[in-house]
Amino acid sequence: MKMLFKKNFIWILAALMTAAFAVLIVYQIQLLHTTNALINKQFDDAVQRSLFRTVKTIEDEEILSFIDKVLNSNTEEAKRAREILDIDTPPFKNLQSIFTQEEDSILIPNQNILLSHRSNTSIDAVTKINAKKMQDKLLRIRTLMDVITVKSINEVSRQNIISRIDTVILREQLKENLEANGIKSPYQIAIADKWIKNVYYPGGDPFDITPQCYQQELFPSDNSANPYYIYLYFPNKLEKSRQTMHIVIPSVLLVVIMLTIYIFTVLYTLEQRRISQSKNDFISNMTHELKTPVASISLAAQMLNDSAVLKSANMLEHISHVIRDETKRLSFQVDKILQMSVFERECATMSFQENNVNEIIETIVSNFSFKVNNRGGKVITRLNADNPFAEVDEMHFGNVIYNLMDNAVKYARETPLIITVTTYNEHNRLFVTIEDNGIGIKKEYLKHIFDKFYRVPTGNRHDVKGFGLGLSYVKKVINMHHGSVKVESEPGVGTKFAIDIPVLESE
Repeated sequence: MKMLFKKNFIWILAALMTAAFAVLIVYQIQLLHTTNALINKQFDDAVQRSLFRTVKTIEDEEILSFIDKVLNSNTEEAKRAREILDIDTPPFKNLQSIFTQEEDSILIPNQNILLSHRSNTSIDAVTKINAKKMQDKLLRIRTLMDVITVKSINEVSRQNIISRIDTVILREQLKENLEANGIKSPYQIAIADKWIKNVYYPGGDPFDITPQCYQQELFPSDNSANPYYIYLYFPNKLEKSRQTMHIVIPSVLLVVIMLTIYIFTVLYTLEQRRISQSKNDFISNMTHELKTPVASISLAAQMLNDSAVLKSANMLEHISHVIRDETKRLSFQVDKILQMSVFERECATMSFQENNVNEIIETIVSNFSFKVNNRGGKVITRLNADNPFAEVDEMHFGNVIYNLMDNAVKYARETPLIITVTTYNEHNRLFVTIEDNGIGIKKEYLKHIFDKFYRVPTGNRHDVKGFGLGLSYVKKVINMHHGSVKVESEPGVGTKFAIDIPVLESE
């Protein structure tokens, strides 16, 4: 259980961190949605308050204007009203001081009339009779105001809606109320009836009245069967909402940065784990590869201590051949490791010279054919490149061709091995393809075959030797030649490597 947990620790940690980030992202999305909804609601409430206050002010101004007209007339009704209000003969000013404005009613008599009278009178001198008189007077004032208000509503409600509204005052009041509620965004105004048939645009450009527009009924006290509404449209409302979202942008950016760091950390950890596993496999394989020739040399050395062996010339020759071959094999493996070490430090030097790639391939195939023929196979060459000249390092480029052909031999099937080497030109590039009819490579392994220390799993086959360095060496050399290497493979059919490098322009 402990080993299983240790083996899967990185995956458990990644799953927990992924779940934590998923919860954090969901929370951020909800926060964004909630914040946006709150901002929009605050904006909507501020606009509705401004509209209500504007409509209320316009309605009160209309009633005050009518009351002023009535009180300044010379009718008997006006004289009685002035007597009740206890004001001088017309004309008079500060009519608003007689009334107070409240949001839930039209003009009502100012209660300070009674309070002011009481404050200027000694408590001992205020008798029940005086209090009753003041209450009666206040009641008469209220009744008078109700009569005048109803009369004004009945008279003005029959007028045209535009004649009842001073558009300049409307815009000034609306601007003042919007700014008082913290709204300075540009807007457009329209006045329309209930069915949006009769539409007026007071001092502004026409626009389409949609459900997204804010509306407020004009003169709600009229109780008209065909009421008119004031419509308000904010063209930049969405932009304003986005600008206000800056309060959550830092947290969103922080989450994105943390998520990016987390993803790269997980990918880096997985890559390091893969490299560590590959290195462990490499060390194990290298130990086996180096141990075999060392054991053979050691055994041959022990046989030389046998006096019977020393008397046989044939046995001495055989032992000397074994020591020579195994020493050469050991030297080859060590050189291969040192070669990759040089490339890893990126301090390898290339001796680029003009070479005929076709001739290099012919030389390698000539030397390699004996190895293939011994296995009952053959090498086919199709050197069709019209311009085979390129600046290459003859030794390293030759090693690339040799490694690819050697891989074809290693991963051959039981059927006769056929290796086809082809060259051709295309778009000022020289292409070299090496194709075999071996066991092939599964698709999921193709993306890793050029990684250092990586070896494609071969199932039950254990006769394939190597360190997993050959194809990594191939890719590094071709890259240093400013070329590229690609692979195509199908299990049970074979593998094809394609190399392309720039050619020298022929004179």
